[in-house]
Amino acid sequence: MVLGSQNKHFLFCDKGVYIHYLNENSYTEEARDTINDTIEEVRVTKIENQYQKYIDERYLFKLFGDAYWVDVTEEEYARNKALCSEQAIPNDNELTIDAVE
Repeated sequence: MVLGSQNKHFLFCDKGVYIHYLNENSYTEEARDTINDTIEEVRVTKIENQYQKYIDERYLFKLFGDAYWVDVTEEEYARNKALCSEQAIPNDNELTIDAVE
């Protein structure tokens, strides 16, 4: 379940546009209670990096066809980041992921 998202970067390339954003997702995980020897379902909220590429398959002066976003891997985004122009999207930084050291 997606709780919220926040755009972080656009990546403009010769052959396409990518977006990097953060998603706040809610998951159900199982946790074992060792005292009662039972398994309980626990709701966990995680903020995760998401990457997408814009696909534009419209034709005839962009009137017909489809335009949509598809998920891409972090590795594909990073490869293109080295070759393209990345622009930060101004926002309130409500969602962040702390760097792991």
